[in-house]
Amino acid sequence: MPRSGTVSLLLQCMRFASTLFSARLGAAAALSAFSVAGCKESADEPVTIVPCTGAVTISVNTAPAQPQFTWTPACSVSLLIVMSAPAVGKPTEHWRVESDKTVIIPPVTYGRLPTGAQSAALVPLTSNQDYHISIYIPDRSTAVGDGSWHQP
Repeated sequence: MPRSGTVSLLLQCMRFASTLFSARLGAAAALSAFSVAGCKESADEPVTIVPCTGAVTISVNTAPAQPQFTWTPACSVSLLIVMSAPAVGKPTEHWRVESDKTVIIPPVTYGRLPTGAQSAALVPLTSNQDYHISIYIPDRSTAVGDGSWHQP
């Protein structure tokens, strides 16, 4: 038989999911947010990832086979763009991930499409090249975060 804290936590998670559905976020966005956000292990309150409203700091982990992007605070965005950052010449877009809703949440691995998002053609990254990432809120005119890295 579950402990009362476990039952309480389960009820809080169910209320969280119900709130997402009733807030008219759409079934796909609600399921995505609920499955990724999850709930805290304590019986406090659910962990929620809300849309970004201000500047974020982007981190790029190049240790895996493909770079992994995270940002702080962890919030959702609607557009992520990766471009080359050549010393000379025009930057080239390598990957664009976008969503009509704000469902793109960290972490995002280069080449792996987040649930609920669409992608433009993926261009493979080149070793020993500099790259730039920008993430945007729904109006798509405001970048809330920018970052650069050198692909080993």
